[in-house]
Amino acid sequence: MERTLHGSCSCGRNQYIVQVPLVSDQRASVLFDSSLRTRRHHGSPFGAFLRVPLSWYHSAASPLFPDEEPSLIRRTFFEPPTPATRPSGLRRQFCGFCGTPLTTWHERTPQDADFISLTLGSLRDQDVRDLEEMGLFQDESDDTGTVSVPASRAATPPLASAGGTQQQQPTLRRELFGPIQVTPGRGAPWFERMVENSRLGRIQRMRGAYASDDGTYREEWEVVEYENGDEVETLPAGKRKVPSS
Repeated sequence: MERTLHGSCSCGRNQYIVQVPLVSDQRASVLFDSSLRTRRHHGSPFGAFLRVPLSWYHSAASPLFPDEEPSLIRRTFFEPPTPATRPSGLRRQFCGFCGTPLTTWHERTPQDADFISLTLGSLRDQDVRDLEEMGLFQDESDDTGTVSVPASRAATPPLASAGGTQQQQPTLRRELFGPIQVTPGRGAPWFERMVENSRLGRIQRMRGAYASDDGTYREEWEVVEYENGDEVETLPAGKRKVPSS
């Protein structure tokens, strides 16, 4: 039996479900994003998401009045490309009435295009607690916590009735959910100082860069290591020479 998670915007016009199968070759994960683009969009020090395969996600827009068009209920912001970055097709969806941020999707790589990131704050409180009980916000002894996430951030169809969220917790945790991910990016300095000795602050970074041969675009990335225990060696930041046109 599938596990179903529920979410919505503040006014209830946008609703979605995440149907978590018993078996899948794709893994969901919690994603923390402190990049500048996400901070500006959410108006907060960082964004917290549940990154799930697109095939698990289904959504619907329900008007409260007859004159409300679906295109006004579910709004989409398409991030414009810049000369310095590779186009990623990044788009963020939000409610056109209450403004609640809902999803983030991009196609920076073919693998990224198969996933969508849902704002944790839009999930039903009970489902967030269920995820916590599943161990999604905890670290396992056999997980190193080391993740490499692209420098850009990680879309949308019927609703099921509110159902039970129970059972199969250990199986879901091991087979369908990966470790916590941290999207690379220089966070707000005041926020990084505040969380320096906290769980969010125990991360290490390696930076890199790449540019196309013709110089039309350049991209940068970081490898982020999440530290769960005692201090470890700090990896030196790596640099790569980028060819100039």
